[in-house]
Amino acid sequence: MEKEKSVEYVCKPNEHFVKQYYYFGKLLTARDCSDEQKYLNEKRWLLNRHGIGWGVLCGLKVIKDPKNKYGIIIEPGLAIDKYGNEIWVGKEQRIDLRADCREEEPNYRTANQYYITIKYQECLVEPSPVPVEECDDYDVECFYNRVVETHKIQISGKRPEIPKSIIDEFKEALECEMDCAEFLKNPGQVIIEGCPQREECQTITLACISHCEDTPITDRDIDNITFRKL
Repeated sequence: MEKEKSVEYVCKPNEHFVKQYYYFGKLLTARDCSDEQKYLNEKRWLLNRHGIGWGVLCGLKVIKDPKNKYGIIIEPGLAIDKYGNEIWVGKEQRIDLRADCREEEPNYRTANQYYITIKYQECLVEPSPVPVEECDDYDVECFYNRVVETHKIQISGKRPEIPKSIIDEFKEALECEMDCAEFLKNPGQVIIEGCPQREECQTITLACISHCEDTPITDRDIDNITFRKL
């Protein structure tokens, strides 16, 4: 069996939060331990979505690779996607545009525009034998022992939506302060406003690179601002 397997994370909404109730003599199974993790994760993702928001928290700047004239480097950093997953990049990620773009779909490029995106991903590792006998149709030689929370970097030719700029965010904050008096007089509109729907796991755009295939990349070719959501 392969030592590592990438899996697409599937978001499964819950109607209610369910946590373990422990008592002396309770038999704990794999399902109980998984449900415990799921409960804690769902609570954290909920606070991430509604308390922090989504986008790049720090780092993840895209720069040219000094060792490869057709390469770029994604610096270490942290982001949160629309579902609430934390995307942690602990070390530099190097990408060769000429080599990696050929592995993408044919329409990877639009007017020499490359969009560097990142997405949350889980990888199953450490396959271990199951110390139980086979039962009925349950025929499994081994299970993966760990799940690595990692990321997937993609090169896309599809132009993403431009997020609100920092200036727009500050304008909204100032307007919010000006509306505080009105809110205190009539808080009903805000109080009855419902929670937004939970988004599926989606990519986060880090940068746009304007680059011709046989031309070395320069600092001017890399746009870390226009399509980056902070």
